[in-house]
Amino acid sequence: MKKLNTFWLDSLLAINFGQDYDLFGSGESVEAQIDAWIADSPPAVRHGLIGDIEQFIEESDNLEEDFESCYGAEFSTELWDTTPSDFLSLIKEKVSKSFS
Repeated sequence: MKKLNTFWLDSLLAINFGQDYDLFGSGESVEAQIDAWIADSPPAVRHGLIGDIEQFIEESDNLEEDFESCYGAEFSTELWDTTPSDFLSLIKEKVSKSFS
């Protein structure tokens, strides 16, 4: 997979799910962390995140492997009882609903 410019996805993972995740939400669940991010993010940023997720999925040859390669050093979906595919789908769904 080629290197992508996925700034908003990178930021979400590093900040809200990275080492200091508990400073940016309750840390109780994936849903709670996503909700905290949504509450603090303007619509343009949320649109950007959806675009990043769509681009990542479209450009990926193997989503699980590519996700691990890009984010495995700082974020593990296993620690949150999910998979990369389910995680990205959940984020996209929750962010999309936030516009309603």
